[in-house]
Order: sequence, then structure tokens, then C-alpha cells
Amino acid sequence: PAEGALIGLVSFGYGDGYPRNAPNGTPVLLNGERVPIVGRISMNMLAVNLCAQPFAKVGDPVILWGDGLPVEEVAGYANTSPYELICRLTDQTPREWVNSTSTTLYMRGARVQ
Repeated sequence: PAEGALIGLVSFGYGDGYPRNAPNGTPVLLNGERVPIVGRISMNMLAVNLCAQPFAKVGDPVILWGDGLPVEEVAGYANTSPYELICRLTDQTPREWVNSTSTTLYMRGARVQ
């Protein structure tokens, strides 16, 4: 990111099942808006560029994939399959299926820190 960019930390990382090799620019949804990941994925956190979300605050929900951000798209950034992303999620990851016919999975543990 450019010098002086606003960076947020999301409490989710490769130890939780997010792909460690996700490159800069991989999107996540913060308050329903896409923001890019910056830097390397850590064991228990990832960093996002908040320039498009200057009013983001601690505790705002982050969707790593789901409505508005298909798991297939995230898998493409990480050069893997959607199946592998879903299977990587650890037991410590809280999950909420929206409904039985939906492929949307919300991971409640992902929050801005």
C-alpha cells in the first residue's frame, strides 16, 4: 500500500484455514464493500487496505467468502480449488450456513481488530 495508507487487521489467518498463499489484492468484504488484502497472511490475522473504508471500526464484520464474494473467486486468487478452501477451515472456525440450499458460509470469527 501507499505510504500513509490506512490498514486494518482481521482476526483470521492461515491457522484458521485461510489460504496462506493468498496474494496482495485478494478481496474480502468489509461492511459489504470489497477491500484488498495487503501483505502476507499470518497465522491468526490478515491485513486489509482500508482506503475505501475510512470509517471502519473495531468489530466490523468481514466476509472472507460468501454473498457478494464467491468462494470460487477467492480460490482463483489463491490458485486452489473452492473445495480445498472449505475443507481447510478448522474446527475452531465458527460457521453459520444461511440455509440448506445456499453455498454461503459466514465465518463469525472474522472481525476487524
